[in-house]
Amino acid sequence: MLKLIKNEYAKIFLKKSTYVVLSICLLLSIGISLIIQYAYEDMDGYYYSDMTLEDEMSYYKDSEYIYDKAYYTECKLYVELGYEYYMDIPSWIMSAVDEAVLEHYIYVLISEADDIEAAQSEVGMSLEGIDAEYEKKVYEDMRSAICERDYTKYYECSISYMEYLKSNNMPYEETQYEYCKYMIEKGLNPETDAQKVAVLNVYIGAKSIYNTYVNQREAGESVSEYELEKQKKMYEIYQYILENDIDYYMTETLQDDYSLESMYHIQTNKFITAITSSSTIGAMAGIFVMIIAAGIIANEYSNGTIKFLLINPVKRAKIFWSKYLTCLSLLVGSLMSFFALYLVFCMITCGTAGMGGVYISYADGVVNEQPILVYALQQYALAGVSLLTSITLAFMISSLLRSNAIAIAISLVIEFLGSTITLFLCEFGHDWARYLIFANTDLESISQGTSLFPGQTLGFALVVIVIYMVIYLLTAYDAFKKKEV
Repeated sequence: MLKLIKNEYAKIFLKKSTYVVLSICLLLSIGISLIIQYAYEDMDGYYYSDMTLEDEMSYYKDSEYIYDKAYYTECKLYVELGYEYYMDIPSWIMSAVDEAVLEHYIYVLISEADDIEAAQSEVGMSLEGIDAEYEKKVYEDMRSAICERDYTKYYECSISYMEYLKSNNMPYEETQYEYCKYMIEKGLNPETDAQKVAVLNVYIGAKSIYNTYVNQREAGESVSEYELEKQKKMYEIYQYILENDIDYYMTETLQDDYSLESMYHIQTNKFITAITSSSTIGAMAGIFVMIIAAGIIANEYSNGTIKFLLINPVKRAKIFWSKYLTCLSLLVGSLMSFFALYLVFCMITCGTAGMGGVYISYADGVVNEQPILVYALQQYALAGVSLLTSITLAFMISSLLRSNAIAIAISLVIEFLGSTITLFLCEFGHDWARYLIFANTDLESISQGTSLFPGQTLGFALVVIVIYMVIYLLTAYDAFKKKEV
């Protein structure tokens, strides 16, 4: 058997076409990696106008509207601080100025208006129970802290104001209070510790939303259990990150366009982003082996070499299994080689800072972590299992057909259309499609509970894969055994 496998390898790698296909797959792998890295660098959640702050000031200068006067005050302060465009302003200063002007100084503007009732109606705010002089003092204290670029002093001003509200039985932002307290206690710099600040914001925000949902449920209101669990998972994961002072990580939390993670621009390390996308690179290795598997038997017939192969005193079964084992060993070798090359490429292009990072997951109310490289290898291995089904399908087609080119073409078409057709069936509510092979090959998504069909488990997917693999191999063996030369 080993001699037959060795001969198969010799036939494969004596062909120039093998090296052409291999080179194309490697180049595509590198190209995909660069696209992923470029997308990471290009992530920017903010849009800023190209209008200068001086231009903004002139736009609002002569307006009689309260909010326009407030925006004029903001722009003037930014200019005094030496900024020319919005994009130049650090996020903490922008947030601090917004609070100082739009939450405090605006009461002063209302109180100074010629028609106070009209001003209150315009902005939807009331002076009832508000001490305008105290609001002015808070604004001036915050303005002083901002001009000195003293973020600690600003947080202290904010805490002092909220304690004033609390002592007077007035509503205040508990999340903002907790945020400012944490920033001071931990000595976080909002400019140099931007990522930790973003993590803090997600933690506090998710915790606040979770508590709101719990209170609503206790009050008898209808609450989405999915959203409740999502916010609980999110705040406990980000609390774990904060408590353990983790710098480089990737989480399993559910990110979407409207999540807190997107709002506060949570970004993982560039290396982590690239290495956890290695399943895409594995797909290139799979395509390389699939092309070989699709032609490994059909090629013998199209070239007429099958006669010389069968006149040897070797049973067809042994020839058949030697070819299949060649494909399997080539898949394993290709996956390992592609991953090793990709890892080196990621280290060169992304740096090595993220190599010590962790993957953080949440299960049964417990937060767990594992080294990011171990996680990446696990997901890569799961992708490899799904590739095994594609290779076996291509091998079966190769056994059924005599034309090398047609076998390869059909294998690739089935590979690329199978998942799309399954997706359409799922979208149209055909639950029976969960039993199709392509509904069970994305083991990474299934293991994370995000499969196309609800309730689909990893165990079910593996059973389906084994059944299809057995059918493929029995069909291929029967065709090879009975096919005439």
